[in-house]
Amino acid sequence: MMDLSLESVSGIFHFSPSYFSNIFKNYEGKGFSEYLMNVQIEKAQFLLRNTNYKVYDISEKVGYKDSTYFIKIFKREVGISPYKFRQISSELLKGETNQ
Repeated sequence: MMDLSLESVSGIFHFSPSYFSNIFKNYEGKGFSEYLMNVQIEKAQFLLRNTNYKVYDISEKVGYKDSTYFIKIFKREVGISPYKFRQISSELLKGETNQ
């Protein structure tokens, strides 16, 4: 998996990390780290709804090396654990198909 840190991405564009951070925030309205985390959580939600991957596999696929940290961040951002998210999503999907 490609390193998506502020330093690595700013290096691709040959900008200093602070300059890239300022440009990114002005354009996107939020910092690079916050934006990246939002993208990672959205992708994790998609994978939890649409695959049978284990949570630790999903954490790696979206860029978290430590699944415990991923679970903590997911719960903070979504309000429930990835396990509970998958369970609720599955129940909602079953309810839609039974109607």
